[in-house]
Amino acid sequence: MSAFAAAQGNQIDVLPLLLEHTMHTTTQFLGLQSSGTTVEDQKDFRLAMEVGSNGIITRLILGTFYWLYNTRAFRSACTHVRGSVANSVQSALIRTAKEAEAATAIASNDMMDRESQDKEQANLLDDLALQTRDVARLTSLASDVLLAGRDTTAALLSGLVFYLARDSVAYAKLRQAVLGDFGTRAGDDYLSFEQLKQCQYLQFCMKETLRLSPSVAYGFMTALVDTTLPAGGGPRGDRPILVEKVCELFTYPRL
Repeated sequence: MSAFAAAQGNQIDVLPLLLEHTMHTTTQFLGLQSSGTTVEDQKDFRLAMEVGSNGIITRLILGTFYWLYNTRAFRSACTHVRGSVANSVQSALIRTAKEAEAATAIASNDMMDRESQDKEQANLLDDLALQTRDVARLTSLASDVLLAGRDTTAALLSGLVFYLARDSVAYAKLRQAVLGDFGTRAGDDYLSFEQLKQCQYLQFCMKETLRLSPSVAYGFMTALVDTTLPAGGGPRGDRPILVEKVCELFTYPRL
């Protein structure tokens, strides 16, 4: 779903570009320095994210037999990512502790300037560090957000490009809506979540993309007690079906 037909009939794979973009925006949103400072560090981190996320998907598909997939590359990738995130967590804990001490020391007339400066430099990891000082919990939370913000967002944008490239009318309408609501922006003039939500046609396009190509197309459910589903059994699938306790159900969209 990541390739679209260009005017000359060529295929362009936009998914790697979108994964690069979402990696950057997610680490910036979280306040992570997990990609390192050199080109090689960033390349190693991206590769570790790729191997780790693919391994997690494989384990989800295996369900209770997830332990069958436990390659050395997968373990190394998870260790690399979690180690990098943990370093950023430690930095956030030190930074927020120093800011808390400084906030109590400065005069009240300087507080407003300090708060406005913090607002500009705020990130999710610093906010979480103010709620808990548990390194393991913060590392897990940041890793979850990093995985979701990178992969699922890139999948949504990839699908959106795929469908818009095949529907010139919808593309023209969306372009007109975006220019009408936002105009042309450059530099540090960022859009807020509230402003993005107000562009209704953009929301419609994204929701329709998710309906046709869900970013997370599969899921698992576990029965807590013995129960029955009203349909799904019998030759035609219209009879009740027994679901025993602790039975895992593999769900997928009906297209």
